[in-house]
Amino acid sequence: MIPTYGMMRIHSGSCLKWRCRIWRCTSCPVPPPRHWCDKEQTTPYNMISPALAPSAPDDELARAKRLLAKHPELVALLGDAAVAEEDRPASHYGRVNALVAALLVLDAGLLAAAAASRNEKGIAAQVEYLYFPLACTAAWALVFGTLDSAAMGRRSVGMWVGIMLLQALLFGGLNLLYGKMAWGIAYLLTMTFFAGVWGWLLAVMRAVLRERFRGQLAHQSHCYASRGLEIAGFQIMLMVAGVSQGVGGAEAYARCHASATFGTSLIVAWAFSIGVFDVSCVDPRAAVALRLKPLELSCLICAGGVVLSGLAGFVIAEQNKPNLQAAEAAGGAFMVSTILGVLCLSRLVWVARRRDRARRTAPVEEQKDAP
Repeated sequence: MIPTYGMMRIHSGSCLKWRCRIWRCTSCPVPPPRHWCDKEQTTPYNMISPALAPSAPDDELARAKRLLAKHPELVALLGDAAVAEEDRPASHYGRVNALVAALLVLDAGLLAAAAASRNEKGIAAQVEYLYFPLACTAAWALVFGTLDSAAMGRRSVGMWVGIMLLQALLFGGLNLLYGKMAWGIAYLLTMTFFAGVWGWLLAVMRAVLRERFRGQLAHQSHCYASRGLEIAGFQIMLMVAGVSQGVGGAEAYARCHASATFGTSLIVAWAFSIGVFDVSCVDPRAAVALRLKPLELSCLICAGGVVLSGLAGFVIAEQNKPNLQAAEAAGGAFMVSTILGVLCLSRLVWVARRRDRARRTAPVEEQKDAP
């Protein structure tokens, strides 16, 4: 009879691996020694079933991390001690903060130069059109790329609110100075709306993401920062291409206007994707199958309008003689889609925050019984 030791069945004869020349006695109950060809196992490969083989500690840790990432509600059940993570101080991002502040100050300088020149289609205004998408990307990358630092929340959101208020004062004042009362009031109200609503929206999205990805904030911040750098690199390429084609004149103004529409649509579409899929937890498969709630579908339609208006601006900017009316029409469609999308996204984010708060404050028994 072939003896067994625990759950392992000892085979008679030599090992099935032809390079191993160890012979074993079939009557010895002692487990066989370690093979030279199996450094990770204390028993030979042919002596134990793969299903009964012990898994490495690293595999168990990686499996637990994937489980927590797939089911964020387990974080509340396990407690804060299971996913404790060091919160980085604001000084850790001091250089990045200074760089973003310098980019925003440069944008403010271009706006001041455009206002001082009393020429809304001058060189300073056209360069600011090309430069503004990069400033927005830097501000939003600072918001989402510093999730692992609680102290950077107010600073990053405050920078965005500041640049929007500056846009409202300078751009709206510039149009009012030139006698365009309708455009001046529209710019003033629109930029003030963006400063308030986008400021609140970015702050809430950041708070929800910090709670949802607690325990892996450093990794998530790195992902958002990498995506922001990719968008910024493409916007730098657009800015260089626009400057190389020339600034100054009616045709250059239309080209810069259309290029700014396309560059800004990239960062707005990125923010919509974060708010819809990461914050509101909309299932991408349901989005592909168009099995969404009316509010979710409305938000995605507005995001599609942002993308299409941006692509229209890119097509207009690449023409030899771009049409100013077409460029302004693409910019107007972009503004309308952005405003409607921000309203829908604000409602989605507010519902997501309320749902997460109710889940955290609910008793543990109710969370276990929840589907």
